[in-house]
Amino acid sequence: MQEGLHAQSISELQSATSLSGPSPIYMAQVGVAYAAAGKNAEALSVIDQLQKVARNSYVSSYDLAQIYAALGDKQHAMKSLQSAYDERAVWMEYLKVDPVLGSLRSQPHFQDLVRQMGL
Repeated sequence: MQEGLHAQSISELQSATSLSGPSPIYMAQVGVAYAAAGKNAEALSVIDQLQKVARNSYVSSYDLAQIYAALGDKQHAMKSLQSAYDERAVWMEYLKVDPVLGSLRSQPHFQDLVRQMGL
């Protein structure tokens, strides 16, 4: 995905999602891949699916933040990252280096989260 191989990324991540039964983590990565490919409607559909899954099982707010960041929606991405911080999401340890979140690094709230976590 980071190399711009959008169609291949989407296909492989969809397979991983199917094989995982489907895992919210992989579902979110499909959403990120859709957003990276400019398929915003599909990425938003994945967010809707994850919100439905969240009614019955845990979905990390970090996963949603990644999709929002890939869509360029900094406001929702930062809100989701704050929720991920509050819920102590395990993926927050990658906050400073996650390439999907690169567009957020200049945001003051993002920098505050990095400091709060001691990263």
